[in-house]
Amino acid sequence: MTELSPEDALEVEADRRRRVTAAFRLGSEASPRAAGLSARGQLAAGMAIAVAIALIMAVVALTRPH
Repeated sequence: MTELSPEDALEVEADRRRRVTAAFRLGSEASPRAAGLSARGQLAAGMAIAVAIALIMAVVALTRPH
């Protein structure tokens, strides 16, 4: 690794601090709701899963020999 002059080392450190500060700023501005489904979407997904399970159970019950 090459040695940096004191001015270059200060510039590199200042750049790193700017990047870290910008990352924290972006992180604090992020909306927690943006990443997932809304409450209605979660409810609809749960209902769809329940209906799919019920259909599978009905098909298994109807095709099972007596």
